[in-house]
Amino acid sequence: MLCEEYTGDTPQDALATWEDVGKKYYLHRRKSPITRRTPPDGDFDTGRFYDTSETASLWELTPNVFVKAKAWAPGMSLEIDTINWVRQTFPQVPVVEAIHGWVDPAWERSFLITRRMEGEPLETAWPRLSKSEKLRIIEEVMATVTTMATVTSETFRSIGGGHRFVLFLDMPPRDPTQWRRAPRVYPQYTIKEFDEAMKKCWDTIKDNPKTERFVFFHADLTPGNVFIKSKGDGQACLSGLIDFEVSGFYPVWYPPMDFTRVDYWFQTKEDWKYEYALGLLHHVRKSFPEQKKWQEEAKAIDHNFEKFLANKTIEDEEWEQLQKQKRERRAAEGESINIDDVACSLDDLVIL
Repeated sequence: MLCEEYTGDTPQDALATWEDVGKKYYLHRRKSPITRRTPPDGDFDTGRFYDTSETASLWELTPNVFVKAKAWAPGMSLEIDTINWVRQTFPQVPVVEAIHGWVDPAWERSFLITRRMEGEPLETAWPRLSKSEKLRIIEEVMATVTTMATVTSETFRSIGGGHRFVLFLDMPPRDPTQWRRAPRVYPQYTIKEFDEAMKKCWDTIKDNPKTERFVFFHADLTPGNVFIKSKGDGQACLSGLIDFEVSGFYPVWYPPMDFTRVDYWFQTKEDWKYEYALGLLHHVRKSFPEQKKWQEEAKAIDHNFEKFLANKTIEDEEWEQLQKQKRERRAAEGESINIDDVACSLDDLVIL
């Protein structure tokens, strides 16, 4: 794909267009796809403000528009599908505006173009908020959780496929044909299959209650993904949510477990480091009384994380060694990609 500025009429080959700071831009396909793993000439650090190596990167494409590249594997939902579904299903929930999304299966990457979210990330604004503003933000975030939880599913899944990595189930095996650290995608478990997977994974759970339904949950409401702005009264309020890549249908007891992750803490030694996380936990337990029967089970799972993460570390080290050998072999062979051998159709995977 290429992004270019244009004037006049919309180019006929435009897949998406947008205006930003008085200029017009469009996205279109390259005339000849790149057929090598090695990135093309150019400075790919230009405009990049977030990078986790092979997992994810974000660039400022134009002043108020960003492009996000993520590792992808067959069976995953596209984030743009989830964002558009949330906007249509919950119009009262403020979410980021998605412009375009697509998959490049040869590079095992998904891409998402979005506009800048109005306001400021909670992670930078929190220290200067008053107590009343903090309580309002927590209540407004929890209002989105309870609103989205009104839509339920009979299967444990994302909007259009299986979940990616989750902390409370054994991970699916890696696909040996994938050339990078691609996500591993779970099947869409029915309620019975999910309960069986839970019992198999966690030996501390003996008589876990039967799962009755799965509710839609953002699943990453960390301070960097929550934006706020000032209202007419000068007080801060929720302006929007971003980052829906792990959103989907989870068991109803999952939110209180998710809010205990260190990602919900602020990176500081000050006393308010845990305020946001504790506020969410307090409100979620009031909002979902039925979760009380799951509190001990969730606690038991939490205590198993140390063993789980130790096993994951060993597996990751073995995987990295295997990937290193593959990279060395590909380098010797020229790293060519035969586009005709790609299992997925590029045309089918572009979201118009």
